[in-house]
Amino acid sequence: MDTEYSESRLRIERVKESELESLIDVYRKAYRGLEEYADTDRKKIREYLRWLFNRDREGFFVAKVDGKIVGFIASDAWWRPRHGEIHEFVVLPEYRKHGIGRKLFKRALDYLKGRGDKSVGLWLGEKNYNAKDFYSHYGFRFIRKVGIWEKWGKKF
Repeated sequence: MDTEYSESRLRIERVKESELESLIDVYRKAYRGLEEYADTDRKKIREYLRWLFNRDREGFFVAKVDGKIVGFIASDAWWRPRHGEIHEFVVLPEYRKHGIGRKLFKRALDYLKGRGDKSVGLWLGEKNYNAKDFYSHYGFRFIRKVGIWEKWGKKF
């Protein structure tokens, strides 16, 4: 891993409604090369981000380096009784391998555990090998496949 950003430079915060528009470009850049798993239309992305925000505002976090949004994660403590879900998790390519994703992910998992969830799940694209490696490292395991998507999960 390359050098991590110091706490004075990296902040993990709850997303503000006024920041949703700026997340569109972060989303699009983060999915370059994996477009088959993402919306590419700005209007659809905007609607999706609004849906994420309205699902669970308390579980939607952004990572900022020197005030610039470089990633986000949308967790949802209300998905099913005592089961949380990670709906979206992206970090800009140039900010990967610096501990940002790890800190975002930990924040979301801590949030879900703190809400009383006993397990967490997520979906990812079958060819998203970097994501599979990342989630495996945190104890997530493959559950099932539906089309081009794979369901992964873990118990707390």
